[in-house]
Amino acid sequence: MPGRQLNFSIRGEQYEKAFDAIASRFLSVVRVPRPDDYGIDAYCHILRPLDPASKTVGGAFGVQIRGPGCNLQFGGMNDKETEWKTYEIEWLRSLAVPLYLARLNANCTRVDFYSLWPVWLVLGGSQSPFRIVCEFDDPSSSAFTLPEATKEAGHAYGDGATSFTSLGPPFLSVTQEQLSEPTFIDRAAFLMGHWKRKRFQEPFAASDCMILESPR
Repeated sequence: MPGRQLNFSIRGEQYEKAFDAIASRFLSVVRVPRPDDYGIDAYCHILRPLDPASKTVGGAFGVQIRGPGCNLQFGGMNDKETEWKTYEIEWLRSLAVPLYLARLNANCTRVDFYSLWPVWLVLGGSQSPFRIVCEFDDPSSSAFTLPEATKEAGHAYGDGATSFTSLGPPFLSVTQEQLSEPTFIDRAAFLMGHWKRKRFQEPFAASDCMILESPR
């Protein structure tokens, strides 16, 4: 409508621009235009130096970009409580690249990266989850062990249960200020590549799930 935009749309665009500005220091970021956005807000590759004059990329993945306090869930009923959103569960199963949650803080100066691998543990344990709710923690350098998902029954569709799964703290947390240092950029890219290779083959450890600190 001329002269009018919804606040949530404006804020969403601000989060995506902030993600691009921060993450593009160590990632190749290709944002998905809103008319073509069916769940992945951007596709990313990890930037890697090739020689003193050039770079290459590797490790493709998708990201969903969110602000602070935004719930992340898949499936469940629609707003009118008339239809089960089974297409969201089917969409998850169809993904050909790893998916991460990129969460911006309130003033859009920090990006926290969370792996959605725990969602696939839920999908592996149920052929048709009714709803999956992702819970996440704030940045921390403490050790974290991934707990098993919990279930709340009482629904008529799918397996009849809402599965609550923890994403834990972010495995990588970066700010624009930190990425002004070349050594920090190298460390951020290394940790992203390490996490993508490792996935959830082992429990979370402090060495894998951390807030990188700038050299002093």
